[in-house]
Amino acid sequence: MFKKQWMIVVFACLMLAACSQGEAVKSTSGKMTLEAADLSAKEKGLLGATGVSHSFIYDLTELDESVKFMRLYIDHYEKGIKKEEASSVGVGIMEDEEEGDLHRIAFLMTDGTNAADEKNFNISYIYDTGNSTGHHKLKLGTSSIASMSLPIDEKHEIQIGKPITVGAMVADEGDGVHLSGDLFQNEEQAIKDGMADYDHVYLFKVELLTEDPHKVN
Repeated sequence: MFKKQWMIVVFACLMLAACSQGEAVKSTSGKMTLEAADLSAKEKGLLGATGVSHSFIYDLTELDESVKFMRLYIDHYEKGIKKEEASSVGVGIMEDEEEGDLHRIAFLMTDGTNAADEKNFNISYIYDTGNSTGHHKLKLGTSSIASMSLPIDEKHEIQIGKPITVGAMVADEGDGVHLSGDLFQNEEQAIKDGMADYDHVYLFKVELLTEDPHKVN
């Protein structure tokens, strides 16, 4: 069951690429930006059919030719203390990518199949001809869950070597959870002031690099 569900979500990622060919968003600012993907009704229906309950999907525009590597990862905090990265996917950027090609980033969550307190997360970099995808499990417990993404009606500049948080999710066994928009302006302070008591805080991040950090010279 687990493998079948994972394959279905991978198929959804492939279809997101196929549906979006020729529709890559272009920026006029001359800066690399992230913008919430403008999904078609078909794409939204596809995600719903594959059991995706939460998603953070962004298109990257005006990708600088010096960018050779992208890192998509999830930072994990417990009671305000940073733990190890919950998951990480590193992908090389194809050197023959052309201006206007699709560069889509997707964090997709589906319910777990083996434990009530686990959720399956697929992290994908989707491009014109396919995708690079990693699969991970996150523990959220049977608690209250809240999520928040970058403002969907704005473009957000992303710079090489400076990770940007595109979404957040918190889970707690208490009476309720709350996320503040300050998280995207002052992450460290927001966690310290408003989320230090939560059982789990997950931050979904994107980083662009000029080389593969694991490459051996």
